[in-house]
Amino acid sequence: MKKTFKKLMAALLAVALLCAMAVPAFAAGESTSKTGSITVQNTVKGKEYTLYKILDLETNGKGDDADSYTSFLYTASNGWESFVENSSYLKIENGHVVWNNADDADNGAAVRAFAEDAYKAIAGKPVIDSKTATGNTVEFDGLDLGYYLVVSELGAVCSLDTTKPHADVKEKNGAPYVEKQVKENSTGDFGSVNDADIGDTVTFQTTIYVTDGSPKDYILHDTMEHMTFTGVTSVTKKGEAFSSYTVKPASDGHGFDINFVTSQLQTNDEIVVTYTATIDADAVIGGNGNANNTHLEYDHKNSTESTTTTYVWSMDILKYTQNTASDSKTPLAGAEFLLSKDDTLYAKFKHDNVTFDSWVSNKSEATTLVSGSNGKIAIKGIDAGTYTLTETKAPTGYNGLTGSITVVISNASAPDKGTVTYTYGDKTGTSTIEVLNNAGATLPSTGGMGTTLFYVIGGGLMVAAVVLLVTKKRMENK
Repeated sequence: MKKTFKKLMAALLAVALLCAMAVPAFAAGESTSKTGSITVQNTVKGKEYTLYKILDLETNGKGDDADSYTSFLYTASNGWESFVENSSYLKIENGHVVWNNADDADNGAAVRAFAEDAYKAIAGKPVIDSKTATGNTVEFDGLDLGYYLVVSELGAVCSLDTTKPHADVKEKNGAPYVEKQVKENSTGDFGSVNDADIGDTVTFQTTIYVTDGSPKDYILHDTMEHMTFTGVTSVTKKGEAFSSYTVKPASDGHGFDINFVTSQLQTNDEIVVTYTATIDADAVIGGNGNANNTHLEYDHKNSTESTTTTYVWSMDILKYTQNTASDSKTPLAGAEFLLSKDDTLYAKFKHDNVTFDSWVSNKSEATTLVSGSNGKIAIKGIDAGTYTLTETKAPTGYNGLTGSITVVISNASAPDKGTVTYTYGDKTGTSTIEVLNNAGATLPSTGGMGTTLFYVIGGGLMVAAVVLLVTKKRMENK
């Protein structure tokens, strides 16, 4: 999305840099070996600037000082012949390229319009140079003298003196753009995706990059899916608190608008908006997730947009018994389970006993999940992570599990996002958690109270036998 925006803005706001540079005196048609440079100022770090040469320079000017040259002649550069011949701004006279309207050479609007036409024609044209800004300037040097087009990722418009070999130009009308991120609560990191429970508060950050020279009518629009906006927590400009804005929540609670006082904004400002929202009970489970979309409106034009996605997940349980004769699975109703995490928190569900509500520390407040006639339990609206599923009561006539089930749901950043993996005893699986109960009463385990009871009873019987034997011997001796 971001790359698409960049291309769009470049197409709309290509910058024309007129770099006709001084040359020594020579006869018309004579070429020169002089070179010059173009310095683009006010560049944005990390953005690319690409240079094209539209016209080659010839001159019949006089003088030895390059800065004093005043008379220039141009011819079409390689690959640009057809564009020049068909341009509505240029014409060819006596084999040389001139403006249709001589006044357009000093007309900024005409230069900009010409530059936009030139940009539309750059496909397949030779690239003279391309550089990525590492600071606030980009310099192209060692250039043959001529008429150049510089295309910025952000776009710009400028005019400059065409009588000097070294041109300085400022990118003064670049398009602003935004970058949105969402916080993953389990790690505290910001990125393009996160996982959450229904009801969780999610934190977002949107950064506005002010790259135009005259910021005007900045409005940040935010639209949420299955989330309710809870408020803006902070706005900063270059890391400092910023208060020149107003917030208007959407009438349905699913988003907001922020109007900025653009007189307080300057080129290269970075505005960071931090805000929160809660996940609604009707959130999309898995699938494409729940989107949060932001776009910036400026100068009454829609600019860039940026989107994050919040995922909530589900797990399905099947309680069954195995028919040994047919090897088929028979669903079991009435099995009871508790879902917990971190050994301290228990899941509470809404009245449908399906949709997650909250985590509680008091076990007695947790929701007991009961398998239906189809043996199934559906759990919806939970975060990625590791859980413990415990069978608290088996169906009548069946043995319950003697241990718990460990369940893992992979997070949104994983290749297998949302995949459920479970383990209990020597059994592992993915997707639906299949829990087997066998018929029969549960026998006391070795070392349990039952065994102790047998020991006690057996010992008692042995003592009784000894007493009887001793009594019998005494009676015989009388």
